[in-house]
Amino acid sequence: MIIESAEHAATLTGSLLAFARSTPPSNLSLDLHKILNDTVKLLETTIDRRITLKTDLSANSTLVMGDYSRLQSVFMNIGINASHALSDGGTIQMSTKNLEVDAAACERSLFDIKPGPYLQVDIRDTGTGMSAATKARIFDPFFTTKKHGLGTGLGLSVVYGTIQQHSGSVEVDSELEKGTCFRILLPLTTNQTDDKFTIDNKLIRGAGRILVIDDEEPIRKIVKKILENLGYEVCLAENGKHGLDLFKDDHENIDLVLLDMVMPVMNGRDCLVEMHKVSADVRAILASGYCDDADIKAMKEHGLRAFISKPYRRAELSRILQTVLKN
Repeated sequence: MIIESAEHAATLTGSLLAFARSTPPSNLSLDLHKILNDTVKLLETTIDRRITLKTDLSANSTLVMGDYSRLQSVFMNIGINASHALSDGGTIQMSTKNLEVDAAACERSLFDIKPGPYLQVDIRDTGTGMSAATKARIFDPFFTTKKHGLGTGLGLSVVYGTIQQHSGSVEVDSELEKGTCFRILLPLTTNQTDDKFTIDNKLIRGAGRILVIDDEEPIRKIVKKILENLGYEVCLAENGKHGLDLFKDDHENIDLVLLDMVMPVMNGRDCLVEMHKVSADVRAILASGYCDDADIKAMKEHGLRAFISKPYRRAELSRILQTVLKN
């Protein structure tokens, strides 16, 4: 539950950053039923226990092209909003079906969708519903009916933008005291599913000396424990300047650098550039919650060999370490 909560927080943060920066979503073949089932598991640990979650995933074709994290954030946002309309308990149901969208339906849609086969996802709640005036504004950024401090009004605008980026559409049907239904259409694909999200928990042991540079003390302590249990020697630095000084003094005995991006005094990019001046053989792995592609591209010219997204699992870290050190 702790790991899932951390991953969910990272996903929501990444979605907000992506929304603000208008970065394009990744384009992988995904089983939407798996995303919906994973979302239900997260909601079960998040929302009021008096609320019943139901699923009716009856669609036969479920493969769509898109971004796993962003699509899961869509369903989480809608689910959490639905729970807020169920203060005394009730039901949230997610259902799917396949349908063929013709040219006339595309013409009527407010979204730029194309004729063809689609997967329809309905998220229906038995809550308080919305007035026509509220329904007309729910996708506006920063519009919220919640009390001050209880909502930012960003959630449903992220939903709107994400579905638009996935070449789909989203509509809302709601009446006061009669509940709400969000209806999402996503175009189907025949490509095979991507196995990126299959978790491999196998730990790979190794050897060598690793310099860990991160300004968060809890992260330094945890990573040190993980690396030592995997067989590595570890030295720690609290920012880029401290890490650079350690590297200058002992770079011949440092096999790899694991560094954060955003740090006080000196950030990860500047730190790696300076390390590369000390030793052209420096090998680094960037560990960050979010990093601009331009930064990663620039750092590759100075010894960056891999990127791992926080929060990461120790098995994932062990695999990346082995790959970088072997090469």
